[in-house]
Amino acid sequence: MVKQELYEEGLPIKKLQDVLEYIKKQGNYAVTLVYGEDVGCDDIALKQEKRTIIIYMTPVGYIGEVRKMWKGSLDDLLEFDFRQKPIKVSNPPGDEIPADGYYAWGTESVINDYMDSFAK
Repeated sequence: MVKQELYEEGLPIKKLQDVLEYIKKQGNYAVTLVYGEDVGCDDIALKQEKRTIIIYMTPVGYIGEVRKMWKGSLDDLLEFDFRQKPIKVSNPPGDEIPADGYYAWGTESVINDYMDSFAK
């Protein structure tokens, strides 16, 4: 869990930026955040912790392109373990991405190498 790992590293998790820094330190040279895209002005009463967050990541060390995506709420994000293996989806991703989860895609040989790195 991100919260536990940050505490173990001596970094108290207080804000979203703490989680983004943790993701960056995992070896992602590009991290993009989308917040509340599905919330319009009429849904503004929805609590911040429950609004949708999407994080796109590009891991370092793979010739070609591998992209990862995490989707959920802030509450979910603070408890999510980014050390786990993401679910491999088609390139580009299609309808197989449901509301929440952790996914990866890329060119066939590169995504296979990336997914195999979790077995080590």
